[in-house]
Amino acid sequence: MGPERPKITSVLNELKTSQWTNLTKRL
Repeated sequence: MGPERPKITSVLNELKTSQWTNLTKRL
């Protein structure tokens, strides 16, 4: 509910994108 929430979501999104890039690189 505070300003920390969006930061966490952004970090999670970055991790997800990094994982996707790694998967695509493997493929």
